[in-house]
Amino acid sequence: MNKTASLALRSLLGSLLVLVSLLAAGCGGSDGKLAPVKGTVTLDGEPLAEARVEFDPDPGEVVRGKSTGSASYGKTDSSGRYTLQYTHEKQGALVGKHTVRITTRGMTVDPDGKEVLVPERLPPKYHLNSELTAEVKPGSNTFDFPLSLESSSGGQQ
Repeated sequence: MNKTASLALRSLLGSLLVLVSLLAAGCGGSDGKLAPVKGTVTLDGEPLAEARVEFDPDPGEVVRGKSTGSASYGKTDSSGRYTLQYTHEKQGALVGKHTVRITTRGMTVDPDGKEVLVPERLPPKYHLNSELTAEVKPGSNTFDFPLSLESSSGGQQ
């Protein structure tokens, strides 16, 4: 093997080693700190259907100079119940403190097949300027959010 081919092979093997290390770190990451999360969202005492629930890890939760991970999401059913997903394959949310955001804004398809914007029904204190928090602990977690259109900050955990 000539010197150029040997150098190219070393460079390729080194790059592959770095790539495999990064993938292993990214895949294993914080998934080991997931815990199941479910609950119910109500609005003025009635189940809130089709709301998006997001648990966003507290930015103060930093491990080795990096954010602790991604947000988890869920959507409420007709009874206002939700279950969080961390990824398509993994349920739950990262253990730790979270800002919780709940929104009804989204997109849907009308009978003619056109995308239509679903307007926001909730005040910004539940999504853009969320006052909702939750601390996910190891084991099963249930967080119910009794929201209100009144001026109180109901639902804060």
